[in-house]
Amino acid sequence: MVRLLVSLTALMLVASGSAGATPLPTPGIDFRDPAFSGADRQASFTATVGGITLTLEAGLSDPTLGGTPTLWWDSRDGIGVRYAYEADEIEGPERLIVRFASPVGLSEIFLSDLFVESASGVTYSEIGHYRIDAGPLVTFDAASLLASPGDKSNGEAVIALSPIVPATTITFSAPGRIGVENHEFSVLGLTDPPIPISAPPTLALALAALAALTFTRRRRSAPGA
Repeated sequence: MVRLLVSLTALMLVASGSAGATPLPTPGIDFRDPAFSGADRQASFTATVGGITLTLEAGLSDPTLGGTPTLWWDSRDGIGVRYAYEADEIEGPERLIVRFASPVGLSEIFLSDLFVESASGVTYSEIGHYRIDAGPLVTFDAASLLASPGDKSNGEAVIALSPIVPATTITFSAPGRIGVENHEFSVLGLTDPPIPISAPPTLALALAALAALTFTRRRRSAPGA
């Protein structure tokens, strides 16, 4: 009963907040941009935006599954994957992989088609996942993102990453059907603004420490030191 009340409250917030929702900021890498239109129906697509080169790939959780997933593109929802029952969204065995040619700092993730919905009399919050490089699988849900900017009638939301996360790859996934419920979403864009990283932070710190240690040793071994 408590869970149902919470879900109904979330649904009411969506209904009341969609008209006056805070406008979605423009992503630094905006997948709605026509520069990405060539990705539609392709297994992979490479583009350069704002000096950052990235590749979009449609993948599967199990490579032995039959058929070939391809990318979906449109100017409202951005990027999804064509394979399972919703052609324009990420779900079930589908994966959307974004690979950067060189590391970037991710500050935000922009989503669409992420809703609090009802099915067979049960209200539920759609969920999805992302993984940056080999890091942990992070789960997000529509109800927890109601207060973020975006048109909730289009399921738009923004995940703010703090501190900024260095990344070479980000992988998106969603469970798809759970009983009669469909859990899926699309990706509008990434990081505002895009932040190139010339070298991984750990490597930069290691080089700085090595340089400092070398300088100290030279001072100690110098005559009269």
